[in-house]
Amino acid sequence: MRKLWTGSTLLLIVLFASVALVGCAKPPDDEMKAADQAIADAKAAEADTYASNELSQAQSQLDNAKAEIEAQKQKWFKNFDKAKETLASAKSGAEQAKTAAVANKEQAKKDAESAIAAAKSAVETAESSVASAPAGKGTKADIELYKSDLEGLKSQLTEADTAMTGGKYYDARDKAKAVSDKATQINEEVKAVKEKSHAGKKKA
Repeated sequence: MRKLWTGSTLLLIVLFASVALVGCAKPPDDEMKAADQAIADAKAAEADTYASNELSQAQSQLDNAKAEIEAQKQKWFKNFDKAKETLASAKSGAEQAKTAAVANKEQAKKDAESAIAAAKSAVETAESSVASAPAGKGTKADIELYKSDLEGLKSQLTEADTAMTGGKYYDARDKAKAVSDKATQINEEVKAVKEKSHAGKKKA
């Protein structure tokens, strides 16, 4: 009887010790700090602009991990394993977002530079076309309007250059593309005017 009691006592001690260990499980504070820092580093690398999808996914995982931690804190038997796994995914995702942001920003810079160069060339071509267009009675007003449009495009190019200098590469690229499209349109329209005028002279 004494041995049975001793065995039961040991069993109870082990059981209570296990419950105590589980009940006193500590939140993954270090993992949380690491994930938070990784998110901050990604944002510092402008991931919110150049890798927004990757950053959003990492932030979502971090939020889920925080919610899981709070849920576990309310329980008697706490288990933070799932939270730790989610925090690890958040940290890894944030690191990937940072890497992607650096690469995408560099590509955006190159794209913006190319777009601005193309826009300047398109404006120069359109200006040359307008300058040589026949300014007759039926075309003079249109030619003046084209000249005014081209001056506006030059102002937009200045804005694109400013955005480029400020590191706003997507903005610079988009502004430059808009200038290219409009300048190309003007050039095509002036070509049509020239062809129409040339055809009229042949008939005369």
